[in-house]
Amino acid sequence: MELNDNTERNESAGCESKTLQILCTFADADNKYDLIRQMSKMLVDKQMVDEKYGEFVIDREEDFPTGIPSEPIAVAIPHSENGSIYQSSIVAAKLIKPITFKRMDKPDEDIEVKMVFLLAVQRNEEQLKMLVKLMRIVQDHELINRIYNSEDCLVLEKHIKAEIEKTEIEE
Repeated sequence: MELNDNTERNESAGCESKTLQILCTFADADNKYDLIRQMSKMLVDKQMVDEKYGEFVIDREEDFPTGIPSEPIAVAIPHSENGSIYQSSIVAAKLIKPITFKRMDKPDEDIEVKMVFLLAVQRNEEQLKMLVKLMRIVQDHELINRIYNSEDCLVLEKHIKAEIEKTEIEE
């Protein structure tokens, strides 16, 4: 996976929503494995997860695919319950070119995703809540378009943070 010049300038320290850290990248990866490893490395480099987390995510993705055929932007939300997570976080990757994931609802079928949200949550009980929040983002056509069309990581992170905080208030 390569980060384009725009990403190098725009990748930020992330937005924090209570204890959740949100990071962003504009990614050009050859496949989902390369993408997951590179996204996980972002978390490792910031000491948010241990070095094994990416491989745990890949293992889980093989057994329980996370590709979602949402409209207008197909996404994937890879995650794992295994590995050490030191800081709850989301890495949002806007893909330069689509990457093939297996569908969550039909694991034998492929889907070309344009956006990936790598989820790392410290407590298992919080993982379901965060997945629900991400699904709200994915299902909101206007919001997912705004996120996907963001040309700057700070803007992309801001949109995600605002929606997550909004759903925290509603709970």
